[in-house]
Amino acid sequence: MVGGDLGLAERDIFVAPFEAAAFELTSEGEVSPPIETQFGFHLIQLSELLPATVTAFDAVAEAVEAAYREDAVKETYVASMSELDEMAFEDPDLEGVSDQLGLEIIQVTGQGRRSTESVLSNARVKDAVFSPDLMIDGNNSAVIELNDGVAVVVRVTAYAESVLKPFDAVTADIETVLKQIKASELAQSLALEAVGRLEAGDITRVVAEDVGMEWSVKTNMTRYQPDIPQALRTQAFALPKPSGMTKSVGIAALDGGDVAVVSVTNVKNPGGPSGLGMENQAITQLLENQLGGLEFKRFQSSLQTLGDIQGQNF
Repeated sequence: MVGGDLGLAERDIFVAPFEAAAFELTSEGEVSPPIETQFGFHLIQLSELLPATVTAFDAVAEAVEAAYREDAVKETYVASMSELDEMAFEDPDLEGVSDQLGLEIIQVTGQGRRSTESVLSNARVKDAVFSPDLMIDGNNSAVIELNDGVAVVVRVTAYAESVLKPFDAVTADIETVLKQIKASELAQSLALEAVGRLEAGDITRVVAEDVGMEWSVKTNMTRYQPDIPQALRTQAFALPKPSGMTKSVGIAALDGGDVAVVSVTNVKNPGGPSGLGMENQAITQLLENQLGGLEFKRFQSSLQTLGDIQGQNF
């Protein structure tokens, strides 16, 4: 059995049988007969009875007016959407809808299935535009709500079926793509060859000359050194620490399809205060850059929130 003080109660709070029994009690201390609800059996005791009070109109006038206006706007909006939907079903070109409801017709031309221009950024609009009902049969769409309080009707006035471009028109693009693929494959092959020879003990400079790679040496490189590509730094610090005269070798994929062969010959831990200072300075610079980026994004967000955005729908 569970008991407890439910506090001051008003109507429309409890389940119906409980509420009916509670509000039949008329004197303090009175106990109801057992009441069954979906939560079990209950005995209700009226511990205090207070007369109902009405809040002064002046105290709620503003809230009442706002609620009334909101309800009126919603009713008007629903009625308008119903009228728009009916008229769009009957109108052959939306001109009559525009004239009678005072709505602007906006035309967007030359758009494909991947377009995100204007209302085509909305998935429901795009599905409607590229449906047979609109593209082939030439009908208007039903009313499509973009968000709360904004809706559109769309139609397709003309469309062109997908066609293959003539080979002559795409030959140059195909050649460019194939050259990029072959160049990437060749670079990867040469990099693997270089890694194999370096792991076998060949001299680094000789391997670089044989495979036609540009070779450079970086000493005292740090994990956050800004003048070295991130992919290369990540690969270098992921390699196992070399021991003795051996070296650790790996491959890093760079931007633009380039490939770098990374050879780590020595690793120094920042054992003293100076070493720690350099590392901490690099980390501090990285965190400052990240924090600056976050602050800039917050600034952008505040401008977007405060900005007056205007747009058009069709």
